Amino acid sequence: MKTNNPQHAETSPAPSFTIAVCTHNRDSILRETLDSFFNLYPTLPAEWEFLVVDNASTDQTPAVCREFPAIVYRRENTLGLSHARNLAVCESRGDWVVFVDDDVFFVAGWLEAYTEAIHTSPPQVAFLGGPVQPHFGGTVEPWMAAHMKLLQPVFGLTAETVTETSITDPNGALPVGANLAFRKAALPRQPFSVKLGRRGHHLLSMEETEIMKYLLNGSASGSWVLSATLRHRVPRKRMTPAYVRRFYRGVGSSLNAIRPKRYRQLISKYAINRLRILLHHLTIRDPFALQVRTWMIEGRIQALRQEGRK
Repeated sequence: MKTNNPQHAETSPAPSFTIAVCTHNRDSILRETLDSFFNLYPTLPAEWEFLVVDNASTDQTPAVCREFPAIVYRRENTLGLSHARNLAVCESRGDWVVFVDDDVFFVAGWLEAYTEAIHTSPPQVAFLGGPVQPHFGGTVEPWMAAHMKLLQPVFGLTAETVTETSITDPNGALPVGANLAFRKAALPRQPFSVKLGRRGHHLLSMEETEIMKYLLNGSASGSWVLSATLRHRVPRKRMTPAYVRRFYRGVGSSLNAIRPKRYRQLISKYAINRLRILLHHLTIRDPFALQVRTWMIEGRIQALRQEGRK
């Protein structure tokens, strides 16, 4: 269910591009994100609009949005990031929707980089993505520094090795949802699966990855916008092994959700448990990587158990 903000009458010409921020109960962080943008761009260019989708917040998110006259405010009452993103696609007036997380800091040149990339993208390019760098809220401990490649998805960061701009391989490095644009004409109806994506404290994910793979497996391609950089908050509470475990268990549950039904039926809980035991006894060079695999298997087991109760 959606509700609109009557303050924003849509009488002006339709913009070409939409910045969309989906948020849930993070009013103070959202204010800092919006400040970082409007400090760089006090006047929003006419071809852009800035849309905030309030996903069932119970804090002061509506009041924060009213502090910024250029903001178009919409509310999605069904909790879940995919619900909010689908509403953003529906309500946006631009031909492109640029999704940005509610906990980022904008870097000078970001808007100009996307403007140029969108204007020059050929029709087969269905999505664009920019680099996401960390803004750590605490000390990076040695165990984190040693395993940063495995922690990049946990912290919502892009791969450090991206050099090529063209994206054609669905199994290669892909942009992340914190800094990701879609051509609306290329998207199916309700593009983000409501089985995936954050729902409150449930760390499901991969809703944006699924739609990018869907587009790449068709006739579309993507492109990196390497000069459109954002800095993503990594709060201290996420810089712990306990949070990393929660995240990768959520990845396991998400992978289970997007597997074909026939594939899931072939996997018995007994077989998965045996695989878990086997992995524990394998000798590999990186014990942390083994632990990550184990956490993902735990997430799949949990998802299968929940399916069995339905």
